[in-house]
Amino acid sequence: MGSPISGRNRILVTRLFALALISLQLVSVPKLGENTLLRQLMIWSGYVFVVLGVMGRVYSSLFISGRKNEELVCSGPYSVVRNPLYVCSFVATLGIGLESGTLTMVVLLAGAFIVYYPMVVRSEERQLAKILGPAYEEYRTEVPCWLPAFRRWSEPTELTVRTRLLRRTLVDAAVFFVPLPCYFLINRLHAIHLLPRWLIIP
Repeated sequence: MGSPISGRNRILVTRLFALALISLQLVSVPKLGENTLLRQLMIWSGYVFVVLGVMGRVYSSLFISGRKNEELVCSGPYSVVRNPLYVCSFVATLGIGLESGTLTMVVLLAGAFIVYYPMVVRSEERQLAKILGPAYEEYRTEVPCWLPAFRRWSEPTELTVRTRLLRRTLVDAAVFFVPLPCYFLINRLHAIHLLPRWLIIP
């Protein structure tokens, strides 16, 4: 089967975890009332997080798509943090948790990301070090892994974009917008008693 953090297995793990969370949503309702100010603030701040995360992912992909294992990319978002795609994914993931209107989802999503993705990054960086050699090792010592150092920002005046990969990136990014309408639909189904309310989660 291979490593659980390899590309194909990582997708499988992510899908299985998403399925478990969807199952939880189908049988539970938020403790916070639908029209309470706090829940509405969570939902719409979550949407802002998702938008920011998706925008960051798309922008980062312009620099890395098709180049990751071919050359050292250290400009744009990659000049301030080594893993901008994952950082932006974390922001969007927090947003998805907030959109649910429950702290439980925020904790589950953030916790799973924090536990799993550092292992993914360590594995990927070992591979990149083998492929790119001393240049990558130097880059790794200078640029932080997770917390952006914005003072280091640099970007080229022009950038060649591989349109096919950009199109795929946009399609992948669209997935982050799916949970919010799903939450609304599930809440409506709970409201008209077409779904069970076995749990009330904070």
